Amino acid sequence: MTDSRPAEKYDPTDGPWPLSIAAMLDDVHHQQARFLQRAWSQAQPEAEPLRLVPHMSLHMATAYGSGLREAVAAVAASQPPLPVRCGGLGFFTTTRPVVYVPVVRDDRLSRLHAHLWEKLTPVARGTLHWYAPDGWLPHVTLAHGHLDTERLAALLAVPAARGPQWEATLNGLALVESGPDGDRVVWEEPLSG
Repeated sequence: MTDSRPAEKYDPTDGPWPLSIAAMLDDVHHQQARFLQRAWSQAQPEAEPLRLVPHMSLHMATAYGSGLREAVAAVAASQPPLPVRCGGLGFFTTTRPVVYVPVVRDDRLSRLHAHLWEKLTPVARGTLHWYAPDGWLPHVTLAHGHLDTERLAALLAVPAARGPQWEATLNGLALVESGPDGDRVVWEEPLSG
């Protein structure tokens, strides 16, 4: 059973923190994303450090039931690693602002997303519907949370952050758990189809 609450009604400050089924970047681009995060943290050493796993969320919910890993593993086994084009920086201005690198949405990425959405929605509770196939904006999340105007300005002032242009590969699907102390990858299934 899924929660039909509209996405704009969800306030992550109310908890619980959402879980994400996310596509993971190849090692080279994962390290480039980490480099940006380190550069941002060094530019504002007094600010809370960025403890976020760079990822591209495909489905988010407040909880998942039994069968989650099996469903993700089945999708991952049917999908080869997927090349994606990424470029620039974007922002979502919510109660917990997000800084991200936009990902070009093509037919292959849309099919993977729709397939995963179909398999996961039945085992999800509190589904965040802004990730639904008809409205999803693919992006690699680099930072979120405590990003006030000053910190956002400091992020943009870092030369390395000026419009990364990546030809990356998505090589796995992972369960990412977010919390007040950052993110962690609970498990990952390689794309191997």
